Amino acid sequence: MENCNLQLQGDDSMEPITWLMQQTSAWAEEWLLRGMNQLKLDDLNPLEQLAEQAARLQLGLMSELLAQLGHEARQVVLGGGEEEKMMMSYARLVQYVELAAR
Repeated sequence: MENCNLQLQGDDSMEPITWLMQQTSAWAEEWLLRGMNQLKLDDLNPLEQLAEQAARLQLGLMSELLAQLGHEARQVVLGGGEEEKMMMSYARLVQYVELAAR
């Protein structure tokens, strides 16, 4: 996404996990508002960075959800994936972030 300003360093006053959840939520919201049918391969770069950051923070499930969405989205963008599977991966990720924020 052209407007996605993913900052891997985060804010010094913010906990790394809180920062990661906020960045993931912002990315997901932008993706939804822009329209998932307008995805390009470049739009997946922030998602891959978030997955790497989640792995570094030892958030196994979150890292897995991000990686799964990235995989499904890449297949859809390249024309060989199922949009429904991608949407399910997206929904799981968003639900995870919502629950983690409580």
